[in-house]
Amino acid sequence: MCDNNMDNEMFGGQSLVRINIIYLLDCSGSMKGQRITQLNNAMPEAFEVASEIADEYEADLSIRVIKFSSDVEYLIGSVEQGATYEEAVQNWKDVVQSGSTRTDLAIEKCLESMHTKYLGTNNYQPVVFLITDGYSDDFRDGSPKTNAAIDRLAGSLRNSKGESRVMRVALGVEDAERSQLERFASTGVFSDGENTVEAPIVAEVHDVRSLKDIIKSITVSSLISSIKNDGQNIPVIEPDPFADPSSTDWINQIFNQNQGTNPDSVL
Repeated sequence: MCDNNMDNEMFGGQSLVRINIIYLLDCSGSMKGQRITQLNNAMPEAFEVASEIADEYEADLSIRVIKFSSDVEYLIGSVEQGATYEEAVQNWKDVVQSGSTRTDLAIEKCLESMHTKYLGTNNYQPVVFLITDGYSDDFRDGSPKTNAAIDRLAGSLRNSKGESRVMRVALGVEDAERSQLERFASTGVFSDGENTVEAPIVAEVHDVRSLKDIIKSITVSSLISSIKNDGQNIPVIEPDPFADPSSTDWINQIFNQNQGTNPDSVL
């Protein structure tokens, strides 16, 4: 990546369009055992598949990773500048679980990067992934801080129609509170090949052993959607055609849960 984050990487004399991804990783005490182990195993491979997508579409990949528990910290990149794939892999250090779940602080920290001077002057729709196994500290009080942070994030970048340009993707691990996942997530269009439904972009992991594969799958599908559907308020989410079918079950689950909710869903 260029030293000046205002500029985009060059390819063949052309400025590449930047694809920004930001992972918000829940490292609270409940993420102990296999949850944190699988998360640590997953992230370097998620960086790799993201790099492959960027290469395929000749995009300039920028990676940020924020961990949160009782406080918040950048693991990869910074507010001002994301990391290349090589930098992300080199600088990744396994996270350790502890503390509570300040989801609001993670979103607020992410929000600080939502400016073209940090994302690049020529960029695709940035993708923000929230990976959590529970609910925010303020959930029992109605989530006022977390909801306010989500609304600020959604409104931070807008297209020419005034619609949000920030794709928000939520991945819930086992006991995650679904209502908060849906509150965070953008709406996407999902298809089974014959019908389509609109639903929040939420993946649920019921068996933590599949966490790594689902993180990789949702990374691929979301990045492709960002690139193909940039400028559209409701992105089309497609499964990775080269992935193991079991890792794309999250898309089938979304379709099955929402089938019948859209009366005009036939293509």
